[in-house]
Amino acid sequence: MHLLSNSTVRENIRLPLRLAGRAGEGALTRQQQREEVERMLGFVGLAHRADHFPAQLSGGERQRVGLARALVTRPPLLLCDEPTSSLDASTTGDVLRVLADAREKLGTTVIVITHDLDVVKVLCDRAALLEKGRLREVFPIVRTAADRTLPTYYEQVKRELMS
Repeated sequence: MHLLSNSTVRENIRLPLRLAGRAGEGALTRQQQREEVERMLGFVGLAHRADHFPAQLSGGERQRVGLARALVTRPPLLLCDEPTSSLDASTTGDVLRVLADAREKLGTTVIVITHDLDVVKVLCDRAALLEKGRLREVFPIVRTAADRTLPTYYEQVKRELMS
């Protein structure tokens, strides 16, 4: 995900709508674009940061801007490559909530490529295991209510150090 550093959060999210308008693919009026951007800002929880620039945001906020930009056109499929890498535990939770909401509220199919099995357990219904470039197996994800939330940073550290 690469944000335009000389554009505000609002402008970064609006970019795909402007590009779609130039291509003539379901062009929205400027007012419709503004409304859609505002909706998406609320969806990712960044309405209060709409006029900030990427350099003024945390890593998690930048990640959510990228997700908003990807989702603003309401794609049927979203491919995420390590969407939570290098984020702390609470920020990871924020990003995963956005992805889960995209799936549940927008009807977007979310495909996540990750090495973090906790992310898989929280977000996915199925997981494909690839080994040496080949599909090894597809697993259904069976989870309890407790599995729907990520462990805290403390719980992650304790589990890794105590095992």
